[in-house]
Amino acid sequence: MCCQCSRVPWVSHNANTLEMIIHFSEVLVAKIDDNVSASLETLKLIPIISEVSEVNAKKTRRNS
Repeated sequence: MCCQCSRVPWVSHNANTLEMIIHFSEVLVAKIDDNVSASLETLKLIPIISEVSEVNAKKTRRNS
């Protein structure tokens, strides 16, 4: 039990905790989203995937 529980009504304390959890979740999701976007841009995965697809298509045409 934290020191605030004896002075603050349970509902108010619980609401503050819930608000903190929601805020933390929003910040975490935003950071994850930023990291994924940054990773895709930094690593340039989309062009690499396209290049691999083209190479595979060329190999398939040669083997046909």
